[in-house]
Amino acid sequence: MDTPPPQFEDFFENSPVPLHCVGPDGTILRANQAELDMLGYSAEEYVGRHIAEFHVECPVIDDMLCRLTKGETLHKHPARLRCKDGSIRDVEVSSNVLFENGRFVHTRCFTIDVTDRKRAEAALRGSEHLFSEIIQALPAAVYVTDADGVITHFNQAAVELAGREPQRGVDRWCVSFKLYRPDGTHLPHGECPMALTLKTGRPVHGEEIITERPDGSRHHVAPYATPLRDDAGRIVGGINMLIDVTERRRAEEQLRASEESYRRLAELLPVAVYTCDAAGRITYFNEHAARLWGREPQLGSDSERYCGSFELFLPDGSFLPHDECPLAEALREGRRFRNAEVFIRRPDGTRVQALVNVDPILDADGRIVGAINAFQDATALKRAERALRQQKDDLQTLLDTLPVAVLIAHDWQCRRISGNRAAAAMLRMPLDGNFSRSAPPDELRTHFRFQQNGRDVPVPELPMQRAARGEVVQGEEVDNVFDDGSVIHTMISAQPLADERGRARGAVAALLDITAHKRAEAALRDADRRKDEFLATLSHELRNPLAPIRTALSMLGRCRDDPARFERSRAIMERQVSQLVRLIDDLLDVARISRGKIRLRMQRIDLGTVIRQAVETSRPAEGADQPAIEVETPERPIELFADPVRLTQVFGNLLSNAYKYTGAGGSIRVRAERRGGRAVVAVRDDGQGIPPDQLERIFQMFSQVEQPECGAVTAGGGLGIGLSLARRLVEMHGGSIDAHSEGLGRGTEFVVRLPLAAGAETEAGDANGAGDAAGSLPCDRAPKRRILVVDDNVDAAETLAMLLEAEGHVTGVVHDGPSALREIERFEPSVILLDIGMPNMDGYQVCREIRRKPRGRDIVVAALTGWGQEEDRRRSVAAGFDAHLVKPVEIESLQRLLEGEVAASAAVH
Repeated sequence: MDTPPPQFEDFFENSPVPLHCVGPDGTILRANQAELDMLGYSAEEYVGRHIAEFHVECPVIDDMLCRLTKGETLHKHPARLRCKDGSIRDVEVSSNVLFENGRFVHTRCFTIDVTDRKRAEAALRGSEHLFSEIIQALPAAVYVTDADGVITHFNQAAVELAGREPQRGVDRWCVSFKLYRPDGTHLPHGECPMALTLKTGRPVHGEEIITERPDGSRHHVAPYATPLRDDAGRIVGGINMLIDVTERRRAEEQLRASEESYRRLAELLPVAVYTCDAAGRITYFNEHAARLWGREPQLGSDSERYCGSFELFLPDGSFLPHDECPLAEALREGRRFRNAEVFIRRPDGTRVQALVNVDPILDADGRIVGAINAFQDATALKRAERALRQQKDDLQTLLDTLPVAVLIAHDWQCRRISGNRAAAAMLRMPLDGNFSRSAPPDELRTHFRFQQNGRDVPVPELPMQRAARGEVVQGEEVDNVFDDGSVIHTMISAQPLADERGRARGAVAALLDITAHKRAEAALRDADRRKDEFLATLSHELRNPLAPIRTALSMLGRCRDDPARFERSRAIMERQVSQLVRLIDDLLDVARISRGKIRLRMQRIDLGTVIRQAVETSRPAEGADQPAIEVETPERPIELFADPVRLTQVFGNLLSNAYKYTGAGGSIRVRAERRGGRAVVAVRDDGQGIPPDQLERIFQMFSQVEQPECGAVTAGGGLGIGLSLARRLVEMHGGSIDAHSEGLGRGTEFVVRLPLAAGAETEAGDANGAGDAAGSLPCDRAPKRRILVVDDNVDAAETLAMLLEAEGHVTGVVHDGPSALREIERFEPSVILLDIGMPNMDGYQVCREIRRKPRGRDIVVAALTGWGQEEDRRRSVAAGFDAHLVKPVEIESLQRLLEGEVAASAAVH
């Protein structure tokens, strides 16, 4: 270089602006002290070296030298220089070349340090980016306007809330298409919260409005409009955060349905927001955050990092340190948090449950420079969830308690069907199983199928699938057939479940197990059939004795002079009347047993005596073809504690049955023995026998043996009630009776087992009374009485009077109540046999009138009636009767009455 003039030399060396000169080959020829100080080099370290050694980007200096060589002048050309300490300085270089005769002499370079300015610009960009990140991270809709209300910024949440993308620089006041007040009236945009904020300079917070999207859908929002001011306090714009409270409104409606107090919620909860820097120091919080915290933390404080709350707790109640809270985790790990649950403890000790949403804030290089936390008070919401959960639990408890099977289809295709405990028990499924016949292949399949009329029901036609398509199914019968072949009959009713739009989304069904009902119906039909058979048989059995009675009556009129024929006719009538009485007694016994009215007169008896008496009473009439009978009892008496009359009735029925179904030339064997602590009596015949499938059926009421080939009842007569009556009487004695047969034509055996009497090994007495109970007293032992017979049946009254006169008594006969009361005064009877069922004045009224007379209480008054139920006997006692005799009256009962045994027990038959 040529020696510069002194003035240039002074300027070059003392200029505060860094200067340097570079030769045409890029070598640094000289540099002033300002440049050396900027880069930290000495002149020896800097001058004489190639300028590219100090530039960070070599292509940059190459381009600069090339352009300078071409004669260009560079003005504030950006470059980056490397300092001696390794730091980088951002500079702007202004340079041109000194040419002499076209020769490149050297450059003249001014280097301006713009590092601080670049950093300020980067910080500004970071601040703007931070603001943008904050706005975008907020779960609520946010937009910004200028002072005239023109929208300049908005986040994606605002676009989603408005259903449209606002036009920046065009749309004013609000991002929404239309606005309405809470009462539904139209709200002009110029009167919206943002407009009021910009016009008045006051924030508008939480005043609910309704926004309408272009598609017509509406949302309830809570705006939080706040004016933005410059340093001079002038309004330069506004920011509005719109909290979509539509879902919260719906939650409130559900809450009001379950708990009245929550229905009156009028204020929606705002969202709290705060930010922290990379170290967790709080850099910003809004008033809602301070309100939830119950305090205002100090910004930038190292002692109040990560969260402004007094203390934090986890949902389980354990303490949560601030440096372990969601925001601290977000800063350390770059994680995002959505609706994390924490409890905030305020300085006053109160706690608030909050839902926390945290996003880390990144700079342009992706480094975490802070975090933003948006949280809201979820205390009321959680209470509502607990209330709804409690309702759900209560409903589940109700379903599990119901004895009715309930099924719920959770989708319109019925691929997932759940059931309550009753359904699980009925359908043999686990409680958490899928009851659907169209369940996914990987789930446990049902082990039953549905049938109607013996055919499988296609899955789309099942009641629940039809209900899920909108049909209401009422009381439809379906058979559930299990894989093991068992079947239950059910009645199902199903209804669709609808969504908010009324579309079917599933179905609910109730199932009733009607298997027992079906069996009862079948049993009822069978009983009805047997009843019809019984009525036909009863008609036949009643007509059978009536025919010989009518014939014998005719014979009595023709054989008055023939004592033998007269006696034979009388004997025929007596036997047939006995048969009729026995039929009626059996019917009455059945009625008494079915109503629980029969009473056993238990006493110590000898079983052999009872069997022998039963043999005598059941033997067919003399001269008839009959089988031979053999009775085998042990020599030592078998003692029982039993009712001798009823046991005689039991064995008499068994023997009568054997006689009926065993023809002439056959045999009947009766064998009694002790086995352990029980007496066992076997009655066996070699007669017609019973098909094995009817052995249990014959003990049913009105049942008789049917021929398998035609279903006809076998011959033999009877009402089909004897064996049923026998079993009931034996069971009342604590015993059992069973039938055995190898089939038709192979005979039958009935085995009766009865408990022995206590101490039955001792010698049995013969005072069991079984024979006496059925015997009669000699007629000449009865004292002679004056007897008044009162009966509207003339024949019945006259024949009874004739019988009494034949025994030596003096009788009088009348046929109505008033005549009886008059005849008492004239005839002065000692005994009155009084019919109850008389017209105009019945026997009860007559008896009460008799008892009112002076000597009425000295007269023995006996009811003579066809009504023999326990209630009838109670009524007669209440009316004043001394005894209750059932028609046709037994001579023995009448004799005991006339002998003075008028106690109620002696008159019950």
